[in-house]
Amino acid sequence: MTEYSKEDIESDLKLLKNQIEITKSEGINLLKKYNGDISKCVLDFYNYQEDTNKNPYKDRDDEDPQKKLFYLRKILDEKDSYFTAMMEKKNKYNK
Repeated sequence: MTEYSKEDIESDLKLLKNQIEITKSEGINLLKKYNGDISKCVLDFYNYQEDTNKNPYKDRDDEDPQKKLFYLRKILDEKDSYFTAMMEKKNKYNK
């Protein structure tokens, strides 16, 4: 995770407050939580939860390429998430 400067927070807070009605402290907390990603802040504010586990291809044949790709993508996403967490942890302790 990169450093999120005070100047970045102030400029992003203005953008965020233009999108949603939020207090300054709530906005700062969201911006820090999502490292300045305005869209994730807005989605979190509205409690949006994407159903990523739902398989739209579950009714298809097991040999269907789309169904196979869905499961492979799920595996790759889990590995990527684990790898990213490990690298952040490594970088945190090497400073």
